[in-house]
Amino acid sequence: MGLLAALGTAAENPAGYDRGDYEHSSGELCDTSGTDPYTGLTFTAATCDVDHIVAAKEAHESGGHRWDRATRGRFGDDRLNLVASRDCVNRSKGSSDLAEWSGVQSGTCAGARLTAAGRCFWAARTVAVKYRYSLAVDTAERAELANALNQCPADIDATAPSRAAVTTAPTTETPSSTTATSNCHPAYDPCLPNLPGDALNCGDLTAAQKPVRVKQIGVDPYRLDRDRNGWGCTS
Repeated sequence: MGLLAALGTAAENPAGYDRGDYEHSSGELCDTSGTDPYTGLTFTAATCDVDHIVAAKEAHESGGHRWDRATRGRFGDDRLNLVASRDCVNRSKGSSDLAEWSGVQSGTCAGARLTAAGRCFWAARTVAVKYRYSLAVDTAERAELANALNQCPADIDATAPSRAAVTTAPTTETPSSTTATSNCHPAYDPCLPNLPGDALNCGDLTAAQKPVRVKQIGVDPYRLDRDRNGWGCTS
């Protein structure tokens, strides 16, 4: 519980969020089969996603909104915060924190639950990542993290990671827009940021961007339309 006590408490701030600022280049984590750390489900290279343990949007709202783009990029590619996960689990988890997600509600893995071991893993790594980047937790997240860690091995968060170099953005910086027409992905309506691969999840989208129309069924790089009916992020 030592690292959790070192984290500040603050309400989330979504100002200026752009998923593209937090991209990773660690796709090789999905080169082999494995076991999802949250649910215990198995995955193959074809059903694997690289998951940000502390989601990019969660990090942004917890302090990353003050960072410059270089710091956001370092966070996005930090291996402390990356893990191979079952694709449907990663998409269900989305941008949630431990207080907001406990299992898959719909889709391919519907009914898969966050296991006790998964809760311990997620809680311990969340605290470590937020400590490294001096990110805050909100009141509900702090309570849920404390509850989870109290049920985990006593030394699970005993080792403090090194602090990351964090640079704040100049106050004159204009946040990047996620709806700039020039950066819209051509496969979707409304405008979604045009990112490489399958980097965008439903949890990264605002309520105004859902549901997403897939303009041509089968051309769905982000894999948002799981039942291939032309609409994604419907639940």
